[in-house]
Amino acid sequence: MALPDASASVLRHMDELVADRGVNAFRLSMADGLSDRDILQLTRHAADYGALCMIEAQNAQAVAYLRAELDHAGITGNEACLLSAPPQVEGEAVGRAIMLAGLAGGPVHVGPVSTIGATDILAHARLRGQRVEGHVLAPHLVVDEAVYDPEGDAASDPCVTLPPFRDGTHRRALWGGLASGNIGMVASGFRPSGAAGNGVTDGLAQRMRVVWQHGVRAGILTAEEFVAVTSQAAARAFNIYPRKGAIMPGADADIVLWDPDALETCASGLYAGITLGGRAVRVIRGGVTVWQDDMPCEGVGYGAYVPCPAFRPGLSERMRRAAHLSMRDGEIQDRGPGAC
Repeated sequence: MALPDASASVLRHMDELVADRGVNAFRLSMADGLSDRDILQLTRHAADYGALCMIEAQNAQAVAYLRAELDHAGITGNEACLLSAPPQVEGEAVGRAIMLAGLAGGPVHVGPVSTIGATDILAHARLRGQRVEGHVLAPHLVVDEAVYDPEGDAASDPCVTLPPFRDGTHRRALWGGLASGNIGMVASGFRPSGAAGNGVTDGLAQRMRVVWQHGVRAGILTAEEFVAVTSQAAARAFNIYPRKGAIMPGADADIVLWDPDALETCASGLYAGITLGGRAVRVIRGGVTVWQDDMPCEGVGYGAYVPCPAFRPGLSERMRRAAHLSMRDGEIQDRGPGAC
């Protein structure tokens, strides 16, 4: 559930959503200009009710300023997308989001991350013991900054996103973050630059094929880690595991029969020229085949809302204590034998 501010009305409805409506995660967007004060208040309030805050970490003021400067200089093509959101801007925002969550004493999920700096900050926070999760978008794992044409039309290009696509150095760091567990999951939607919400064009359908070809077949991830970053980790993060994210008695996860050897080089769209691997041959939901032969089966277009319960009582308080301890950089040191 996306939250616009920390007004009394929003705080009151957060309580109702967590207690009665099965909402246990709230999206806070720095990219939409949500203030640090609001993030502190919302993160603390969510933690009190056993809910998680997901922070879209981008420095909205810096991006807007840089974009205006580029417009003034006559740089209005696709490359403006890349130049207005340099890696340092994302790194600062990710670090600030994690710091604010630590001050509020709440767990936090940040993303999407697209840079070495953001990946390093995530890893450092986790090493300090702070409860931090993060995600990367599938296109950022394989799409290169070379897609930005200085003469391209920024209004119609699907590659004009926030965060923008980066060079190979950053992409290698993202894969390393997935392999190490410091980045826990791969998501599909991305934000068109300058637009609200998340686009899904070329995202949802290709997400698993990106991870299989360029993660598993490249030797970076195991097949089990592929399942974790595309399914199980999200189920755990949003407190619906093992109902979702597991194949076991009592669970109701979909079963995907996967062809590991399928290959396709995309001719157009966001993944043009990029080889994707693997293919969903059949999908079984609730004992019924709902996808086969590359298309949905007739008469099976149904679904059900899955409520996400709040995290167990007492967890938020323990998380809060751990978050406060993680902020004490350099205060606890080994002073040698006999030190008080």
